[in-house]
Amino acid sequence: MKQKLLAFFMVGLMLIGSALAQNRSISGKVTSEEDGLSLPGVTIQVTGTTIGTQTDANGNYSLSVPETAKYLEFSIIGFTKETVTIGNISTINVSL
Repeated sequence: MKQKLLAFFMVGLMLIGSALAQNRSISGKVTSEEDGLSLPGVTIQVTGTTIGTQTDANGNYSLSVPETAKYLEFSIIGFTKETVTIGNISTINVSL
């Protein structure tokens, strides 16, 4: 009986842990404010974490972020760094 109860408790803890560790996907495009052209190689990072990615040759990106993430930081040499609030948005397009 104790083993069944312990097994049930452990399975419950694993399910709760996986439910709390939910991620969501955010994608978008980064362009130049000056001429509207796409910007490849822009670094996108979830503020306060090591989670990040870079834009592709067409300025597009896609990133899986934790539900608790609040800000994305966009940076590339020669442009001013931009910080954007994530909120409930799943598509974030940015002009630098």
